[in-house]
Amino acid sequence: MRTSRRLAAVTTTATAALLVVATALAAPASADEPTPPSGTTTISVDTAHLQQLCDRVPQAVDRLESLVTRIQADAGTAGSTAWLHAQAGTARGAGRDAAARRMDTRAQLRADRVTTLQSAADRLRVLDSSICSQLDAS
Repeated sequence: MRTSRRLAAVTTTATAALLVVATALAAPASADEPTPPSGTTTISVDTAHLQQLCDRVPQAVDRLESLVTRIQADAGTAGSTAWLHAQAGTARGAGRDAAARRMDTRAQLRADRVTTLQSAADRLRVLDSSICSQLDAS
């Protein structure tokens, strides 16, 4: 339950940060407007709000890395896929096959999220190094 809430919070933070950056970087797409002659475009953004989001990026990356570490940990770490498989084995041994199947399914779903979590952390690192570092410099 805590992991689901934490994942939701991290995902929400990452989505909000990416949405702000995507909105800030998106040029108006209109067929009537000519393309600027140079590769430079000036965009006005509420820097205070963007700074608040950038301040949260390192914490969000740490949370994502913590989740990935927990998911990939050994059977001694509660919440890891190995721990869920061990719990499923115990349930199967006790004749609770339905519970064991649910735990195996949960473990598989959790393992499938690792790539998504790592990708989100990578996107946040790129955001931090490209957008947020420019904010810090100004």
